[in-house]
Amino acid sequence: MTDDVPPPLLVAPDEAAARVAAAALRDEGWTVTGPDAVPREPWDLRDRGHVVAMTVGDAALPDAVELAVRGAGLVVVVDVADPVSVEAFLDQLHRIGLVGEAGTATRPVPVRALTAEEAAVLDALADGASIPEAAARSFLSLRTANRRLASARAALGVASTRAAVLAHRAARDRR
Repeated sequence: MTDDVPPPLLVAPDEAAARVAAAALRDEGWTVTGPDAVPREPWDLRDRGHVVAMTVGDAALPDAVELAVRGAGLVVVVDVADPVSVEAFLDQLHRIGLVGEAGTATRPVPVRALTAEEAAVLDALADGASIPEAAARSFLSLRTANRRLASARAALGVASTRAAVLAHRAARDRR
């Protein structure tokens, strides 16, 4: 991977979502491994295109944070039903500057893959349509389109529709 592409930081709600995310990253050219396959040397992994897929619990939290500091991308499974676990993980990433205040990402932290319906609305917006136009293109009510956008924002780990469109467009352009 190139210097201008930051390593991905993905939080998945379950193993299946993590496998999908890891496969998509492999398709984009990232090297995806488990934590045991990460070389100890060189310490700096930023230019190696390395992504680690792992489950993060209390015991593995320091390892995940260390890998992020070293510049590896992460695909982690965190128990999203346990807000303490998610909060602890985001708090540690905040301490090293990867996540802003109150869990706002300094780069998107997708929670799950987009559904085809969410992607269709974001595609229309990325192509310049307004939300009502995107709804009409997909034969949706404005309310349903807005619900899909809210769901897409949550899936991508962003706070605004603009950020969701930009994150989706960047992912779409990499394919």
